[in-house]
Amino acid sequence: MHVTVFGPTTGLPTVALHGLGGSTEQNLPALAAIAEHYHLRTYAIDLPNHGRSSPVRLFEFGVRHFSDLIVETVRALNIETVVLFGHSFGGQLAALLAEHLPPDSVQAIFVNPAIGQPWDRKLRLCWRRPWLFVKLLEELGYNDGNVERGEVYHAGLLLRSLRDLMLDRHLRPYRRLQVTLALLRSCDTASILERLTQRGVTPVIIHGQLDRSIPATDGVHFVDGFHDWLHEASGPQTLLAALNPVFRVAFPGR
Repeated sequence: MHVTVFGPTTGLPTVALHGLGGSTEQNLPALAAIAEHYHLRTYAIDLPNHGRSSPVRLFEFGVRHFSDLIVETVRALNIETVVLFGHSFGGQLAALLAEHLPPDSVQAIFVNPAIGQPWDRKLRLCWRRPWLFVKLLEELGYNDGNVERGEVYHAGLLLRSLRDLMLDRHLRPYRRLQVTLALLRSCDTASILERLTQRGVTPVIIHGQLDRSIPATDGVHFVDGFHDWLHEASGPQTLLAALNPVFRVAFPGR
């Protein structure tokens, strides 16, 4: 597992997780902005099969396995996590990580998270009507723009590369397909939010109001943008503007 560490050494320990098909580098401008503004010591983890983290084995492409690897990483680095930040699929994994942390000292921040009843309903509809998966893959970011940036593969390229996907486990389409399957198989994410609420963890959820891929849950704070608004040039300023009224962690000396 690859971890990028930045922010003041005396800052509040923060774990940050990026989304499906991306890497820590995409979120760095926004994460650096909130690290400076809120005095956060940030540990940004590349998800399994992403960025500079290693791939998982063939039959380990489950959400629980990914979250276990992240929990092990946090424990190995002895991070006494105070702030949790997760974008998209990283939001779902951050919610699972929160279950292993003391609920009275954690502030969770989820940006367009793949979690909640609306997301579960959309996935179950796709499983009943499999042809809808093609549309969902496009909505999740498998588009020509991402291909040009080398982030993820277009759904059509995935389908045309089936032979390579099965034979070469280190080929990038295979790793992207593997982690996509992990996300799509997790159809009961609403229970994760329910368990967090029962433990006293109330996440701050920020959602791009133009996002078509992941429906928003109740009680979210909307910003103007699509699913990847956090990666845009205006992402850091938009994130800070959304967080300032609702960020609840008490800061020493502030």
